[in-house]
Amino acid sequence: MARAAPAVVILAALCALLAGAAAAPAGAAGQCLVISEVYGGGGNLGAPYDRDFVELSNRCAQAASLSGFSLQYASASGSFSSVTPLAGTVASRGFFLVAFGTPGSTGAAVAADLQAGAPSLSATAGKVALSSGTTALGAVCPAGSVIDLVGYGAAATCFEGAGPTPSPSNTTSASRASICSDTDNNSADFAAVAPTPQNSGSPQGPACAAAVRLVAFTATASAEGTRVRWATASESRTLGFNVLRVQSGRTVRLNRSIIPAGRKASHAGDRLYTWLDRLPRKARRASRYVLEEVSLEGRTTRYGPISTRALRESTS
Repeated sequence: MARAAPAVVILAALCALLAGAAAAPAGAAGQCLVISEVYGGGGNLGAPYDRDFVELSNRCAQAASLSGFSLQYASASGSFSSVTPLAGTVASRGFFLVAFGTPGSTGAAVAADLQAGAPSLSATAGKVALSSGTTALGAVCPAGSVIDLVGYGAAATCFEGAGPTPSPSNTTSASRASICSDTDNNSADFAAVAPTPQNSGSPQGPACAAAVRLVAFTATASAEGTRVRWATASESRTLGFNVLRVQSGRTVRLNRSIIPAGRKASHAGDRLYTWLDRLPRKARRASRYVLEEVSLEGRTTRYGPISTRALRESTS
C-alpha cells in the first residue's frame, strides 16, 4: 500500500478545490438513515410476501426523525416522480418498513410501519431514493436532497458507485449485507437474497466500529479569519465532524451543528472539508485547532491540536 503524502503536500494540491467549499451544518438524521432492503416481487408468482416493500435502517446511537423526509421511486430508466412522505422516528439501530402496492394473493402479509399504497415496485429493476424533502426529485439520476439511493437490477440507469445491485426477483430482494456496509457502491453493498422485512418492532441491528483515515489537517490565516481544512482518504461509520478552538486553556466548539461526513470525493479521491473561524486578527496567533470525528454510535476521535502543520491523534 502506498504511503499517504504529508498533509501539507496534499493540501497544496487541493487548495483550489477547497477554497470555494463551505461546510454546511445539517441535521444528523440524514447521516444515520440508509435504505437497507428493496423488494418488488410482492404478490407475484412464488412470492414469499404479498406486497412490495422498502426497509430503512438507522445506524446511529440516537433515534432519527423522518419528519420532512420521503421515499421516491422511479422505473429502471425513468425519472423520479412518485413521492411517499414519511413521518415518525426510527429507533437507534432500528428499522422502519414501508409497504407499496396492493396485497396480492400470494405470500405472507407484510407488517409495515407505513402502508403507502401506490406505486408498485418492479420485481427486477428500478430505483429508490431516500430524500430529505418531499418535492419530486424529477431527474433520472438526481442529486441535491438525496440521502441514499439504490439502483437495483442490471437495467437500472442510476445507482451509487460502480454499478447497480445484483438483480432481484419474485423470490429475492436487494438486501444490504449489513447496516454497517455503506460504501456508496450499490453493487458491493447489496446482494440478491431471500427477503427479510424488518420493522420498528424488530431486534436492533449491530453496532459497528468507526474509522476515518485523515490525510490533511491545516489551519491557515486569511483576510476573513482562520480557515481550517481537512481531507479524508476513507470514512467508515462516521457521522460527522466538529471543529474545536483551543485558546488560553479553553476549548470551544465552533460549529453549532455537526458537519456531516460523506462529502463526495474529489478527483484526487479524497473527501474535502473546510471551516472558517472568524476570529479577530489579534487573537489568531495564540489559537490552536482540534478536529473531532463523531461516529454513528456517538464515540469521538480527536486529531490535533494544530497551530501550523502538526498532526497528532487521540481517542476518547
